[in-house]
Amino acid sequence: MRLIVATLAALAALWTMPAQTEEDLHSGNYMVPKCEAWLGLKDRDSLQKEIERGNADSAGVPMHFMELGRCMGEVNGIASMLWVSHGRDFSACPPDTATPGQIVSVVVTTLKQHPAHLHEDFKTLVIAALANAWPCSK
Repeated sequence: MRLIVATLAALAALWTMPAQTEEDLHSGNYMVPKCEAWLGLKDRDSLQKEIERGNADSAGVPMHFMELGRCMGEVNGIASMLWVSHGRDFSACPPDTATPGQIVSVVVTTLKQHPAHLHEDFKTLVIAALANAWPCSK
């Protein structure tokens, strides 16, 4: 009986212990390195380096490159949404002449200047970075 009580007590203690925190796939901490890697894809050597990183990742090369593309897609999708709204709903007005690379670069540069916020939601950080770089004229 004592063994059962001790086992149940141990299980209860384990059950109430805080779980190890998983990486937040929607945070700036997770996405900024992906954005930097996407910006770094300039030649064969940089591509090979990312293939090697993908090989080391438990999810593999295809998922690694999907995550790099996710950065570009999210950042430029948000920029397009802001451009279409023309400042009606948001305080960011990126120019329609900005290239996808310029937009991602502005976001990465801004976010790296404010590392204390990288734990926050990446999409919210992108909007703030774009508003900082390209505020709408009043």
